[in-house]
Amino acid sequence: MICENCEGSGEVQEHNFDKELDSPAFNIVICCFCNGTGEVQEHNFDKEAVSESEFKRFVAVQKSGVTNMFDVNRVSSLCGLPKDKIFDIMKNYGDYAKKFNTEGDDEK
Repeated sequence: MICENCEGSGEVQEHNFDKELDSPAFNIVICCFCNGTGEVQEHNFDKEAVSESEFKRFVAVQKSGVTNMFDVNRVSSLCGLPKDKIFDIMKNYGDYAKKFNTEGDDEK
């Protein structure tokens, strides 16, 4: 299955804000979702999978807007999840949203 994040190229652009230029520049880096292969496997939920409670804590931080979700250290401290679970959620977000029936939820 082709990686949606890098569209199969194995590389993504990363913002590199240069303080002197006051404008964003981009670096090409290896895609963290497919590890540069351009392909991902279907997610198989197993005993190590993220629980509904853990997923909802991640989504709460995401919806709060208090941090860039790629700042995994900060996300971990805000939602109390280990980095490996955060990466799993990021990589398989759509699968978890379907599994926990949270697609399109807009909490008010």
